[in-house]
Amino acid sequence: MARNRSLERGFSLIEVLMVMALGAILLGIAVPSMNNRDVLGATARLLVADAARARSFSVRIWEQVTLDVDVDNSAWRVVRENGAWVDGPGADENGWRRLDTGVTFEIVDGAEPDTVFLPNGRTAGDSQLRIRSGADSWLFSIQALTGRVTAAPEN
Repeated sequence: MARNRSLERGFSLIEVLMVMALGAILLGIAVPSMNNRDVLGATARLLVADAARARSFSVRIWEQVTLDVDVDNSAWRVVRENGAWVDGPGADENGWRRLDTGVTFEIVDGAEPDTVFLPNGRTAGDSQLRIRSGADSWLFSIQALTGRVTAAPEN
């Protein structure tokens, strides 16, 4: 009798397969959601990098430089005071960088989407913009007095 009990220990092949199938289903549900967050976070980091580049360029050349955000066309670029755009990685022939499919800009509380960096590194006013993909969003902000550029997830 004791010999039969030792053979009944452990998991059957069917039990192991059921656990693996449930794990695969849960992973299939979680991965697309995490992928949206990765794309959204990468977009926010690109926008922060370009805003910091615009601020730095403004201080270096001692002229106003604008982070030009086109909410309707889901694009942005860095523009000099004379209207020439500052070329950057991933930009098209007119200096625009475009959001990935499914990612959009939203204006926050009537704030101006464009930000003008002054030669001293400050901006003309505070600026906020929401970057959204599905239910996830990041809040992109620039402080007027310091020119500090930040982006943080809202959810």
